[in-house]
Amino acid sequence: MKKFLLFTCMLAMGLAAFAQNPYAYNASTGEVAEQGLPVNYTLNAAAVSVVVDFIDANGAIAKSEELGEEYLTAGEHAASVSIDGLDPGTYSLAIRVKGAALEAPVQCDPVYVFWSPYGIAIDNDPMSKHFGRVLVTECQPSVNGKGAGTAYWTSNQHSGVGVGLYEFDPQLNRVQNPEGTYGYAVPWTQENYAYADYTGGTGNNFALKKVKISKDGRIFVGGIDVKYGQPLCEVNPDNLAEWTPIFVGEKSQYEGTGYDCNLYDADGNFVAGYSVCFAVIGEGENLKITNLSSTRGQVFAYNSYKMFEYPLGTATTWDAPATNEVTPLSGKFNISAQNVSIDYDPNGNLWYTQYRSAPDSIQPTMKHVSKNSQGVWVEDYSYITGTGFTYNRGGGIACSPDGTKLAFSTGDFKLTVADVTYDESGAPTIDLANAVTLTSTDVRGFNDIAWDYAGNLYSCDNGKEKFRRFAFPRTSSAKEGDPNEVSTPLRPEFDLTISTPTSVTDMNVNKAIASVEYVNVNGQVSSTPFKGVNIVVTRYADGSKSVTKLVK
Repeated sequence: MKKFLLFTCMLAMGLAAFAQNPYAYNASTGEVAEQGLPVNYTLNAAAVSVVVDFIDANGAIAKSEELGEEYLTAGEHAASVSIDGLDPGTYSLAIRVKGAALEAPVQCDPVYVFWSPYGIAIDNDPMSKHFGRVLVTECQPSVNGKGAGTAYWTSNQHSGVGVGLYEFDPQLNRVQNPEGTYGYAVPWTQENYAYADYTGGTGNNFALKKVKISKDGRIFVGGIDVKYGQPLCEVNPDNLAEWTPIFVGEKSQYEGTGYDCNLYDADGNFVAGYSVCFAVIGEGENLKITNLSSTRGQVFAYNSYKMFEYPLGTATTWDAPATNEVTPLSGKFNISAQNVSIDYDPNGNLWYTQYRSAPDSIQPTMKHVSKNSQGVWVEDYSYITGTGFTYNRGGGIACSPDGTKLAFSTGDFKLTVADVTYDESGAPTIDLANAVTLTSTDVRGFNDIAWDYAGNLYSCDNGKEKFRRFAFPRTSSAKEGDPNEVSTPLRPEFDLTISTPTSVTDMNVNKAIASVEYVNVNGQVSSTPFKGVNIVVTRYADGSKSVTKLVK
């Protein structure tokens, strides 16, 4: 009986260890040594296997080295990998991580408490030095007896409020700011909230809402309820305390109207409105931002919503009138500025969703719009209600990085992932019949949802004030090979170059050589070549090195 209980306990522990879909981050290499090439990486979760791939100039895997069991646990690892057998050439490296196949979705620890979290973004670019970073926004201050004190750790102790941008690593450890506390304060302050008088106190305002990270690593944040503030700011990825306003315009007309919170150019043309939610797609000169604005902040009201797409590109500011209106998603059908999200699909078209407890044709749960051949936005999907789900509780939605899956809420405590396909015109079809749904114990609504590099989902809830991660079973609908494997390429500076010199002086003739070492297949080191195969490690006076292969 005791043996059975012990086995059951160990089995449960094993299942818990593999609850998340793992991937490698913080990957690097060192100098070739006797033991081989040092390879360093961190796993966000425990893995079933880890393989180091050497990839040649044609993109083919020239050599693979599987690592031992001691390199499979969550956390940091330092391994040495043999480079024997590689022909002369330059090789890029990748760390291929396999996770256990999940038969059902699971919610993962840890869980964090916020006071009204509304936005999540994850840096999924392996070439970024911040690869895997998780950002969360808290939109309301912890005041008026709600969240003050020790109940909510999120207070950044700046002006005594919790509103701000918070950082986590891929293992969901909190990352401290330079002052040794948590979070980064919002540049716009409590005194500038537009509707303090309407809502009965600053504790009910919604300052910072969504956060997004572009494909090339730019960070954007948006907010509402900010008198004379900025709809969107760009945050320096290397200094999360440095925020730069994007939209340039005249003061809003708040003083004259008592409600208009938009920005205008000198001729009175609309530039941008305060951000209910926004979406980002592309990189470099192709980067675009779509912003859903609200003239009246978070106040429930018709006819105060506008949506425009801005081709920002590489610019850091925007001062022109807004011209590309996403007409089907502007206007009356949106009543609440709180539980609303938009996201780009892989074709550059847009998903929209909002929480309505009793959706109808005027206030639907979900919409999708595409650009037609004339570049005009047209609605091609609208979900009101039905047997599939009744409403999107928190108003969150997220397309998977490969574009094949859609994550959204399908009721209280329910997070759903469904396959989605698009026809030639861009119109979607959601496979609700085969969707996979998780019932959470403590995340009731899903105000924002984000995918990480391995296909885990992160969500936050302003009702139960929670933020946590979820893992769903993975399928191979978008790629060949094992769907439970994720390969993380290393940055180019960690490429390995192997050549076959005729003599030491033939290599890098323009550089002064500091030392040359020869390493044989047994790992022995000598200042002269061994008979047979040698790995030649040449160090130069400028601090650089080259690794070559020599057969004597």
